[in-house]
Amino acid sequence: MTGLYKWKQEVEQLSSLKGNYTPGVVQQKIKLLERLVFCPFINTTLFKTYHESLLFLCSQPDNSRVYQLAQEGLEKIKTIIEKKIKRYPSSKHASLNGTGIYGTELVCSFSYEIARWLSDNFGNDVSLHSNNSNTEQVSKILGLFLPGMEYQEITQTNCNLQQRVQKLTGKKNKTASLRWLLDTMKADTKKETLRNVLYEQLQVYIRWKLKQPFYSRTFLRSLPQKTVYQEEAAPVIKNYKAFVRKKIKPPVILTPADQFLLLNVARTSLALLYSETDPVTFGDIKTVKYFNLENGISIALYTMEPSKRFTIESYIGYMAFKNSVPVAYGGGWLFGERCKIGINIYPAFRAGNSALLFASILGLYHQYLGAKRFVVKPYQFGKNNPDGLRSGAFWFYYKLGFRPTDEILQNIATVEQYKKQTIPKYKTPLKILKQFTGSPVELVLDKKAFPSFDASIVSKFITHYAINNFAGNRQDARQYCAKKLINIVRKTLPKKLTPYQLEILNSQAAWFAVLFASNEKAAGWTATEIQQLTRLLLSKYEADEINYVNYLRQHKKLWQVLNASFGKSIK
Repeated sequence: MTGLYKWKQEVEQLSSLKGNYTPGVVQQKIKLLERLVFCPFINTTLFKTYHESLLFLCSQPDNSRVYQLAQEGLEKIKTIIEKKIKRYPSSKHASLNGTGIYGTELVCSFSYEIARWLSDNFGNDVSLHSNNSNTEQVSKILGLFLPGMEYQEITQTNCNLQQRVQKLTGKKNKTASLRWLLDTMKADTKKETLRNVLYEQLQVYIRWKLKQPFYSRTFLRSLPQKTVYQEEAAPVIKNYKAFVRKKIKPPVILTPADQFLLLNVARTSLALLYSETDPVTFGDIKTVKYFNLENGISIALYTMEPSKRFTIESYIGYMAFKNSVPVAYGGGWLFGERCKIGINIYPAFRAGNSALLFASILGLYHQYLGAKRFVVKPYQFGKNNPDGLRSGAFWFYYKLGFRPTDEILQNIATVEQYKKQTIPKYKTPLKILKQFTGSPVELVLDKKAFPSFDASIVSKFITHYAINNFAGNRQDARQYCAKKLINIVRKTLPKKLTPYQLEILNSQAAWFAVLFASNEKAAGWTATEIQQLTRLLLSKYEADEINYVNYLRQHKKLWQVLNASFGKSIK
C-alpha cells in the first residue's frame, strides 16, 4: 500500500465516520485524527475533505479529546498553508481558492454594500479583479457619477472597467481602483437604490485574500460558549411539535462590540460561500440578538436597517451556530402569527442532526417572535430545485410535523409515509416527490393561528385598489390613502409630526388601504384600538423592527378587518 493511498483511505474514513456516534466509533475517530496530524497533504482533494471533517468535528465533537484533536488539525492546516504561500507562487496552491480556507483567495461578485464592507474592513486584502459588463455600459454608468466635462476619458477608447478606472485615476493599484470606484458611486448618488442597481449592472468581481485567520471558514466563530459534546447531547426527539413549544432562555445581553462581531461573522460566513441575505447585508447592528439554546446550538437574529425593511411583512434573518461554528442560515418572513421560513445548512454540516437544528430555529421564532403557523415554500423541497427533489427534502419537513396545505397531497403523503414504515428500503418515486411541490407545507402549532392567508394577497389587493380607483396612478392612490389614514389616527398622533414620522405614515398607508375599502370596515374602532394602530404604524421604521412584529400580531381589531377582507378568499 503506497503512502498516498493509505492517507487517502484514512481521510475518507474520517469523513464517513464524522457524524456517526454509535459506541466504539469515537475511538476510531481519535486514532484517525492522531495519525492524520502527520499526513503531508500533497493532494488538494484530500486536504479539502480533511478540512471539512475537522470543521464538522469542532461543531459536533464526540468528547473533549475529539474536540482538541480537531482544533489541532485546523492549526496544522494553517501551518501547511502558510508554508505553501511562503515557498511557492500562488499558482501552486490556486486549486484551494474558493474554498474559504484560511490563506486562500476568493473571487466573487457582491452587492455594493458587501463590497464596501469588505473594502472598509480588509483594506489591501481586497481588490478589483474584473467585470462582466461591456465597455459601453461601463462608460455610461461611470458617466453618471463624473463631471460631464471629463467625457474624453469617460467615453473614448474601448476599455474595460479596470482600464477605464486607471485612465480616470492614473493609478494601476487594483485595491485603490476598487476604493475609488466605491467612493465615487457613494458620493454622487442621492438614491441608494439607484446606486445599488447601477453597481450591480457593472458586474464587478472582487478578489479577497483571506489573510486574517479569524475571517476564514477555518477559524470563523460566534461568541465563545461552553462546548457541548455529543456524549452529553439530548436523546432522539420523538415529538418535534412539543420540542418547538419548549420555553427558551431570554436573549443574551450583548455589548455593542458583541453585536458588531455577530454581524461581521454573519457577513463573512455568507460571503465565503458566495451568498448574501438582506437582513445580514443591510443588518441593523443595534438590533442584533443572540440566544444560547440547548445542545450547543446558538442563534443570532438580524433585522434590517429601517430604510430597507419590507412594507407588509418583517424579514428577520438568522445564523445558527453549533459550538460557535456557523452551520446554517436563513430567515423568516413574519406576518401576524404566520411565518414563511427557510433553512440553508452548509454542506460541511449536513451529516449532523439537521432536524434538531431546524426545530431549535422554529422554537426560537415561535417563542420569541410569536410565530404559530410556519410555511415552507415548494422550492425548499424540490420545485425548480433538483437537489431538493433528489434528496427527498420533503420528508425532512414531514418529520418535523409539516404537512401539505393541499388536502389531496396530504392524503398521498400519508399513504407514502405508511409505505416507508412498512416496506423495507422503500423510496418515494421522484414522480410523487414532484407532486408534493404542488403546494407549500405548513406546521400549525395552534389551529387558531392567524392569518390563514399570505401577505402577497394584501399586496395584490393594493395593486388592484390603485388600478380600480385611481386608474393605476400610484401617487394619487398614496396621497388619498395617507390622508384617510391620518384622519383615522389624527387624535393619537404626536402634536407635531416630524418629517420622518410623516414619511412613515405615507409609506404604510398603501397597505392599510384595506381599511378604507368600505367605510364600515374602518368604523366602530375604540380610542384604544386607534392608539394601538398609531403605535404600530410608527414602529415599522423606528428602533427595533421586532417591536413592529409584536404590535402587528397583537392588534386584534386590525386582524378582524383583514380576515373579513381576505380570510375567505384563499383557496
